[in-house]
Amino acid sequence: MKPFKENFVLTTKEFVKTMFPPTADSALVKKVSDDMSAAPPLVAINAMQNLFSYHAFKALKDMNAPIISINCDRYPLNIEETRKHTKSFEVKIMKGVGHFVMLEDPDKFNKLLQEAINELSEKK
Repeated sequence: MKPFKENFVLTTKEFVKTMFPPTADSALVKKVSDDMSAAPPLVAINAMQNLFSYHAFKALKDMNAPIISINCDRYPLNIEETRKHTKSFEVKIMKGVGHFVMLEDPDKFNKLLQEAINELSEKK
């Protein structure tokens, strides 16, 4: 967290850029990195520290609802390990995008979101 504490704006802008693939729309990358680097540093740094210390598997074990996650292929997700900690876990993968799947390809994201909603509705 030291670089964020020393120069929040610059470090955040550079960090956010790494969350996009090289082929991402440069205007979108700039908009998101500018927006995130404009956050109050104390709030953002505390949020990141809490994120890194959060134990998701503990929280997932207590969930009874089915989970459908829409993820990019840029960051590997250990699906089988996650399934060990959940009652119901499925994944829809978006190729060629980064962390901000809903911003990078909103049409594809909305299609997958609608599929997930339909699948969850059928399980009722």
